[in-house]
Amino acid sequence: MLVGLIIEVQRKQKYQIKRKVKQIIKDKQNHKLQYKLLYSNSQRKSNKKYLKMSNSNAVDDLMRAEKDANEIIKQAQTQREKKLKEARTAAEQEVNKFRAEQEAKFEEEKKTKYGNDTETEKLRKETEQEIKKIADDYNRNKDAVINMLIDRILTVKIEIPEVVKGDFSKMKQK
Repeated sequence: MLVGLIIEVQRKQKYQIKRKVKQIIKDKQNHKLQYKLLYSNSQRKSNKKYLKMSNSNAVDDLMRAEKDANEIIKQAQTQREKKLKEARTAAEQEVNKFRAEQEAKFEEEKKTKYGNDTETEKLRKETEQEIKKIADDYNRNKDAVINMLIDRILTVKIEIPEVVKGDFSKMKQK
């Protein structure tokens, strides 16, 4: 969209400048034609004066045309800058609008997938209850587990295991 506006402005600028240059060339050709007509009348002295006037007029016309062309270019540049600013603001508005739409969609999807706050609160309470139950089991059974570990550590059997002895006959019977 922005590139299209820039191209359109540049195309208009080129067209205006081409039109002005064509007008200048046409005016210059008219001056040459006038000079030829005057020269053919055999009024040399007056022709020279007219030629000087015609040349000064042509220079004035060229200067005026150059000034007009510069004004057209300046106007086109200001219009281009104005359209660029408008395009930027329009683009920013579109981006903000799109962002708001996408955030709304995300929030809606988040609610549908993960539920609303009441469901999360319910899950949090259930989790806290399970943690409390595990902590109670730990406190109830910790003394028994400690006693069992101490008993296993302190009670040592002095028998040689059957695997070390190489007596596998009892193992086959089982």
